Amino acid sequence: TGAFNILLSLLEYLSNLHVNEFFIGVTTFAIACLVPNKLRKIVPSFLWALILGSLIALISGRLGWIAPVRQIGNIPMAMPLPYWPAFELGLLPLLLKDAITLAVLGSIDALLTSLIANKMTHSQDDADQELTGQGIGNIVSGLFHGLPGAGATINTVINIRSGGRSMLSGISCALILLLILLGGG
Repeated sequence: TGAFNILLSLLEYLSNLHVNEFFIGVTTFAIACLVPNKLRKIVPSFLWALILGSLIALISGRLGWIAPVRQIGNIPMAMPLPYWPAFELGLLPLLLKDAITLAVLGSIDALLTSLIANKMTHSQDDADQELTGQGIGNIVSGLFHGLPGAGATINTVINIRSGGRSMLSGISCALILLLILLGGG
């Protein structure tokens, strides 16, 4: 019955399909797949797809070619304010179990990313420093409504292949993301 219910829900989604949004989605996916290798070396294909898909949606909506695409929520225009999370002591065992699970998975991912970066750059990192930085970052992120994160292997590989060799490359990536958060909304 599980597969049958999935098919029924798929039919329900298809009956509520917005053709203009489907067109933008398919076009954006096609752009990501068809970006020539020369352009992919400059900017990743999914960034091309995001930029060009957004422009197509904006321009075609403004020109009246398609109905405006619905937005999913508001895009934040500022840094979120920090807050102290509230929880009940009765939930502490469940929270600890989930926190330990996320910490172990995030640690494994960060160490794997570090290992790959070390092999690519023929260098050696301090695993304790890597995990301490990740832990501090995740705590601070949580205080600002953020999600826990770990080393993103694909971002690290792209960074190294693009010539990034120092902490400045990671810092510049973080600053660009901050500018997008503050000014791109």
